[in-house]
Amino acid sequence: MRIYEVEYNAETPIILSKPSVTNVFQNSYKYLPGSTIRGAILTYLKRNNHDIKEEMVKPSMLFHPAFPVKDDLVFKPAQVLLYKCKLCNAYKPLNPYEVNLDNFAIPFKCDNNHPFALKHIGGELIAVKDGKVVDEYKKPKYAIFDSVGINRVTASSDVNLLYTYIALINAKYKGLIVTNDSCKFDLKELLDNEVIFVGKGINRGFGCLRVKIKEKSKHDIIKKYNRLNDKIVLKALSPVFNINIIDNGLVTNHEFKIKSSKCKILSNGPIDVSGFSIVSNTEKVKITALKEGSLLITNNISEDDIVDILLNGIGPFACSGFNIVEVLDYDSPY
Repeated sequence: MRIYEVEYNAETPIILSKPSVTNVFQNSYKYLPGSTIRGAILTYLKRNNHDIKEEMVKPSMLFHPAFPVKDDLVFKPAQVLLYKCKLCNAYKPLNPYEVNLDNFAIPFKCDNNHPFALKHIGGELIAVKDGKVVDEYKKPKYAIFDSVGINRVTASSDVNLLYTYIALINAKYKGLIVTNDSCKFDLKELLDNEVIFVGKGINRGFGCLRVKIKEKSKHDIIKKYNRLNDKIVLKALSPVFNINIIDNGLVTNHEFKIKSSKCKILSNGPIDVSGFSIVSNTEKVKITALKEGSLLITNNISEDDIVDILLNGIGPFACSGFNIVEVLDYDSPY
C-alpha cells in the first residue's frame, strides 16, 4: 500500500456543475469529489498512453475527496450534531461519545444563554484548530464568464448558443490517494507538478488543476485515539451507502457492519449521488446516500482496523471517493 497526500491548485476557474436545464452553469460543489479526481487522473493517464483498462475493471487506486484549503487550514464537513448561535456565532456541539444517542434533546440555547437562536450546521465545511472551530468555508471567490457556442453546421459562432459560467477562482484543495500493492502506477513520478482538468468548460480553458504530491506513511496520517473507550464514532466525509443484491437487482441501504458489529446511524439527511463514465460519456445510475457529516457509531476496534477504515472506506465504490469516513475526535467533536 502507498499513501499520497495531494494538493490541487486551480490555475484557471473551476466549474463543478450539476446537470442544468438552462445555459447557466454554476460551480455547485464545495469540495472535489473523489469520483471527479478519479476521472481526471485516469483521463490524464489515458491521454499519456498509459493502459487503464485493468484499472477501470479492477480498481487499485482509491481517491479520497479533496477539501478546500485556506491559510493552511483544511475545511471538512461538520458532524450532524453541531449547532451555531445566530446571535453570537458560538458553536455548540453535542458529543456523541457522551450523550445517550437513543434519547437526547436538541439544545435550544447556546453557552451564552441566547434562547432559540441555534441553527444546525451539520455537513457545512469547517476548519478546526487546537480543538476549536476557527472558521467556516463561506463566500469563496467567484467570477462570471459569458461564452458563445459554435454552430457545427456553419462552423461559426451562434448567438442562440450563449452560455454563462459562474466559476470558482483561486481554489486550492487537499486530499489523499491510496493505492494497493497491485497498482502499477507510481503516481508521484507520473503526476507530481503535472496538470489535470476537471469540470465544465475544459475546452474553454476552465478546470485546470496543478497537482503536487507527497508520499506519506500510515504514521503520518493516523492520529492516536486514546479516549475512544467502548465505542468509536465515524464521521462521513463523503456520501455513504451500502448495496444489497436481490432478485430484482441492486438495492441501496444505509446499514453498515464493522467487524460483525452493526452501526448505529445518525443521519444528516439523504442525497442522490452518481458517477460519470469516461467510456460512455454519460452519467451513471443515481444512488441515494447519507449526506456528509452523518455519524456511524460502532463498538471500539483495534488501531489496525481503524487505519484500514480511514484509508479504504467502509462500503462500495470507495475507489471513487464514496463511503470515506474519519474518526470523530473525543476532545474535539466537530
